[in-house]
Amino acid sequence: MPQAGHGHLTFNGGTPSTSTAQNPTITYNTPGTYTVELTASNAVGSDTKTKTAYITVNDVIITPVADFTADATSVTEGSTVNFTDLSTNNPTSWSWTFNGGTPSSSTAQNPSVTYSTAGTYDVTLVASNSAGSDTKTKVGYITVTTAPSTVTLSFTDFESGWGIWTDGGTDCKYYTGGTYAWSGSDAADIQDNSGVSSSFYMTNGEDVNSPGYIQIQVEFYFIGISMEYGEDFFVQYYDGSSWNTVADFARGYDFENYYFYIATVNIYESDYTFPSNMKIRFMCDASGNWDDVYIDDITIKASTSTINGPVKMVDVKKTGKKLSVGDMEDEITLYPNPANDVLNVITDVGEDESSEVIIYSTSGEMMQHVTLPAGEEQININKLRPGVYVVKVTIGDETYSKKIIKK
Repeated sequence: MPQAGHGHLTFNGGTPSTSTAQNPTITYNTPGTYTVELTASNAVGSDTKTKTAYITVNDVIITPVADFTADATSVTEGSTVNFTDLSTNNPTSWSWTFNGGTPSSSTAQNPSVTYSTAGTYDVTLVASNSAGSDTKTKVGYITVTTAPSTVTLSFTDFESGWGIWTDGGTDCKYYTGGTYAWSGSDAADIQDNSGVSSSFYMTNGEDVNSPGYIQIQVEFYFIGISMEYGEDFFVQYYDGSSWNTVADFARGYDFENYYFYIATVNIYESDYTFPSNMKIRFMCDASGNWDDVYIDDITIKASTSTINGPVKMVDVKKTGKKLSVGDMEDEITLYPNPANDVLNVITDVGEDESSEVIIYSTSGEMMQHVTLPAGEEQININKLRPGVYVVKVTIGDETYSKKIIKK
């Protein structure tokens, strides 16, 4: 066999890719399988030898660096947290430990874990491959808080009496007429401004301290009848030692007569003491026995977290339900009130009935006497001095009284 004179080698995937050296050194940087070809030559001729898939280049395996993240790190009891592996250097296996979680361990790359008990918990991941393993522990990574607890402390529709409430006195009445009740036929009626006598309140205190409540919500329906401009009523809160006015609803500002409203009052533990004997009271601050507020369907709730997210301290909305003149039990409306020179008298009478209108001073002196023929509604009161008057309207055998303010 002839002696080799020189050669030429080809190295697919190598660096360099060719060489004329007899014994070359080649570097392979990319994993794969490669063919090597040698052509040996002398003066007589040449010969080629090809070795297919002769060189196999494997990945360089490096020990992983463990890391991870979660889609939530602060959750409430019963919530599920999804974990995502962020480890580098191609781990091939994962070993998770979840203190306080279910499951408490996992070999999945991206596990989901449920936390049922309030507390702060560590999470550990061990990421491994053939080169070794690495451990990552995040201390106090998951915080689990008690699930919000909202309870209805009471609901009163007054259809079976006062329920949890106590009648405050002579200017508070148990109403059963139907017209001024939001639902059913019964409601609470408060009038005038005689303090506790113009109120009703919870008979027994409610413990809002021990359960850890942070919010109390009072929702109720109401309608004002003959309330004068600026006259109001309160919602008051007993904090264990004193009464606090937490909401004030004034006619002309917050409501108008003869409309039904729904009101929500929120009381926060950050603003008031939450005692073991909390009470709620409704109190009228009008000016006479003709000025009434009817309250119905009272719901009191308490919660260990904010109910329905941040809400206004006091909210009042029209329900869309308004009484017509024919609905009103006293069958009479006087407006405007306060009035200047003209007073309108709206009655629920037939076209063939007249009405007798007598205006008295607060001392009982008759100031004006008018008979309104059927179909007429206006009275000229320009001769009355500014002040408060009582208007008595007689229709047939029925007489109704209301107060007005003359500007």
